[in-house]
Amino acid sequence: MDGLIDGADISDIALAIKPCLSENLEPEEVVKKLVDNGWIDSNCEELFIHDWEEYRYYYNKYRGCVMALKKITTPKGSIINSGNGKAEMTWNPDFAAKRNAQFSRKQMFVDSEVLRRCSPRVPFQTGMLEKSGKLGTDVGSGEVDYIAPYAAMQYYQTADTRPYDANRGAHWFERMKVAEKEDILRGADKI
Repeated sequence: MDGLIDGADISDIALAIKPCLSENLEPEEVVKKLVDNGWIDSNCEELFIHDWEEYRYYYNKYRGCVMALKKITTPKGSIINSGNGKAEMTWNPDFAAKRNAQFSRKQMFVDSEVLRRCSPRVPFQTGMLEKSGKLGTDVGSGEVDYIAPYAAMQYYQTADTRPYDANRGAHWFERMKVAEKEDILRGADKI
C-alpha cells in the first residue's frame, strides 16, 4: 500500500517522532536512513511511503524501540514490627543474577530453535533468505530478523507453499509456531 504524507517534510516528520527516539539517534537520522534505504522518497516537498508494513518495521528498528528483554531485579528487604515481635525479610543476593542467567539461556535456546525449525519452511532459491535469518538475529535477544531486502515481501505477499517443496513458503514463522511451539516450550522448560 503506497501513500503520501501530505504537507510534511523531513523536519516535520523528524519533529513528530523525536519523543520516541533513543538517545543515540537524532530524528533527522532516522528519516534519512528510511529515505536512504528506499522506504521513503523525498523530493523536499513531500514524503512518499512505499510500503507501510515494511516502513513500520524499519522505522521501529532504526529508532531503537525494539523491545528489550526485561531483567529481574530484587527489591530491598523489609522489616515488619508488630506487638508480637519483629520480622525481617531479605532477598537472596544471588537470586536476580541466577534468574537472569537462566532466562538468558532459555531465550538463547528459543531463538536458536526458532531459526532451526523455520529453516525448512523458508522459501529457497539461493539460500540467502534463510541465511539472512541467521545473520540478522542476535541469538538471545528475543527477536529473530530475516534481513534480506526481499524478506518481508516473501513472508507476507507470496503463497504458503512452493511447487518445489510444499513445506516452504510465506508465513514460515507462523506455520512453524503452529506445528512446533509446544516442543520448543518443553525444551526451554528443561533448561
